[in-house]
Amino acid sequence: NLQDLAAVGKPGQPIPTIVVHEATIQFEDHSRADAAPFKLELTHANLTLINDPLDMVTIDGAAQADLLGKVIVHGIWRRQENEIALSIKTLGTRLDAALLERVACFCPSSLCGKLSGLRLEGQAQVNVNVAFRPGAEAAWSLQAHCQVSKATVRHPALPMPLTNIEASLRFDGSDLRVESLRAEAGATVLTAQGVGRLPCPDQHFEGSLRVEHLEIDENLGAHLPEKLQPLMRLYQPR
Repeated sequence: NLQDLAAVGKPGQPIPTIVVHEATIQFEDHSRADAAPFKLELTHANLTLINDPLDMVTIDGAAQADLLGKVIVHGIWRRQENEIALSIKTLGTRLDAALLERVACFCPSSLCGKLSGLRLEGQAQVNVNVAFRPGAEAAWSLQAHCQVSKATVRHPALPMPLTNIEASLRFDGSDLRVESLRAEAGATVLTAQGVGRLPCPDQHFEGSLRVEHLEIDENLGAHLPEKLQPLMRLYQPR
């Protein structure tokens, strides 16, 4: 209970230093009525809360999660305003089927069906900034940045796997931005940038794609959208 911890109604009284060792923390998100709750367990959690100066509580901690790898937290809680700002960073997050299955509940409904058959391998580092300001127009705010490296993507809609993917993605609360992306598909090299607006980024987006050393053959043609199929029939290289 943070209100009791903050000694509301008792200004000028410090909060004792709190130290937590080797704890297990469980989170459950039931915010989506049409999806199973998202569950996350942190183990080997170590956390400290230090009230110095009097109006500020500094929060530092680290834990391990089977889904995310190592999780590091730093935050500031301003007692008088009851404002909190948290910075959460993950290290060594594995991109795999288990992660896709667990985070699918957060995807917009327009994208859920397109995840079928998607296979993902690689690593990521995620930085999330969360803030709560009771007096603001939007009390809660969230920003996130994800750096993807050494990734491979396979999907039925792709003519061949994308490998050696390096990407930087950013979310500001309303837009999901691909700041940079580079991938290989055999001898082909793809680079891209783009931005999509939630809740339907697949319908409201803009971007640019550059493809180099593309081999145009029947396999590629079979995976093109239907409206582009006539182009393959017209294409007759000599």
